[in-house]
Amino acid sequence: MSEFFFSFTLYAIPANLIVGVFYVMGREKAGLLKSEYPFIYLPGLALMLLSWGFFGETKMLVEDETLRLFIVIMQAFSSGVLGGFVLLPRYFFPAETMKQKLRITFISALVFSAVYVVSRVILYVGIRAVI
Repeated sequence: MSEFFFSFTLYAIPANLIVGVFYVMGREKAGLLKSEYPFIYLPGLALMLLSWGFFGETKMLVEDETLRLFIVIMQAFSSGVLGGFVLLPRYFFPAETMKQKLRITFISALVFSAVYVVSRVILYVGIRAVI
């Protein structure tokens, strides 16, 4: 199995579990739309672009296979958890029109992705210094 598919699967599982809970519990309260669902994949895309930018390709270039798999698993899973919380601000910021709802979701996806990227840059710089 390719590492891209493996990390995407590890991203999709927690993201979809958390989003599923949000949809079940908040469809009526927050008025969640099905068109907001693709925004949960923005932190995963940020993870792929960040690791490609830091390591030259999506399969992070670390010699030790165990360490490389640990980094891929940890990053994909944590990004998936964060990606699931993209819909959380819709509970706190009311919106009437579809355009307002999509705007809130898009802004929250960008903010969550930026926070994730900044924290991962710090981690990647630390890993490069140690390795």
